[in-house]
Amino acid sequence: GSNGDPEWPGKAMTKVETNEYGQDVYSIEIPADMDNIIFNNGTAQTDDLDATEIADGWGAYVADDGTVKYYQYEVVENTTAAPATTAAPATTAAPATTQAATTTTDAPETTPATTVAPATTVAPETTPATTVAPATTVAPETAPATTVAPETTPTTDAPEKLSEGYYLVGSLNGKSCWTADTITADRKLKENPGLAGEYMLDYTFYLNDAVKVVYFDGTDIKTWYNDGGENYGIGENKVGEGTVYFRPEGNDLWSYFYFTIQPKEPVTEETTTAPETTVPETTAPEADSNTLYLKPNSNWTQAGARFAMYFFGSSGNKWVDMKDSDGDGIYEGTIPTGSWTHVIFCRMNPSSTTNNWDNKWNQTGDLTLPTGGNNLYTINSGQWDSGQNGSWSVKK
Repeated sequence: GSNGDPEWPGKAMTKVETNEYGQDVYSIEIPADMDNIIFNNGTAQTDDLDATEIADGWGAYVADDGTVKYYQYEVVENTTAAPATTAAPATTAAPATTQAATTTTDAPETTPATTVAPATTVAPETTPATTVAPATTVAPETAPATTVAPETTPTTDAPEKLSEGYYLVGSLNGKSCWTADTITADRKLKENPGLAGEYMLDYTFYLNDAVKVVYFDGTDIKTWYNDGGENYGIGENKVGEGTVYFRPEGNDLWSYFYFTIQPKEPVTEETTTAPETTVPETTAPEADSNTLYLKPNSNWTQAGARFAMYFFGSSGNKWVDMKDSDGDGIYEGTIPTGSWTHVIFCRMNPSSTTNNWDNKWNQTGDLTLPTGGNNLYTINSGQWDSGQNGSWSVKK
């Protein structure tokens, strides 16, 4: 943590009880600034565990396979107090009428202050003889029946408590969560109220996260999206608080992965060297600020292809035709009214005027709507379909 690492093997834990299964249970207070923790017995040890994931009142144990599992351990107030009938040893310096917890160590006559009872019953010499354990104190051996042995039903190992639906899985912020017992309720996708058949999840993503979506039937994972294919990697333009949009039946738009990630705040994508038409951002472009332009390469202009744009965002999605009104080889289209975060330029089949994915021949990747005055997307020479297959610039 921020206060440094303690000297190995660390701080000793306090025995709380021996539970009904004959297992010794120990406790320790974890400082708020502690990032990681290792449990050990001086010889064997666990891996580095994330201390921030261990909530107050939860316990950990080492399973037969060597992994660390967590379970909820009910915290009982003043659980360390001694039974009212336990008297201090005769040699204890405290007054004979002062009750203390049973101990196997007799306090020296010259050091009564060091004779320590559990935290709730430390009795200084001036403690009246009437000082007794509070009536509500419950000894560990009488712990309520709701305390569950870790071998039986650890809370985190009960996927049946998760409801049926679609969940995000993967390697998220360095943590692996690919199995039914590692998915959590906070990664369940909900139905998109603005688009039937689509699901969504607000989530914070980190660079190089790798994710998929799974269908969970309430007991186990039944379907992977995509099944057997590559994971969806989080690049720099997807980092931060964002939203996963997912369609179980897939979509040509989202190609191999069947879902896309839309950042809540647009992030300017790095571009390749700007073409000759680039001008300084301080120069106000003459083009309409509500218009986007496409400069296709010689591959895209073959066979009399026409061109269209596909916008998507919190307003749903919308197709827009593109035209070369002045014959300069640059096609333009108006940004529709709505809240959009991405655009895809598409090379379309000229035999139909209908814009849909069945009539699409080629496309760019999911392009974040540009900033800084950039409004012209140029398809790089020789490119067909390759995701980020061009670059943004400012149209003069």
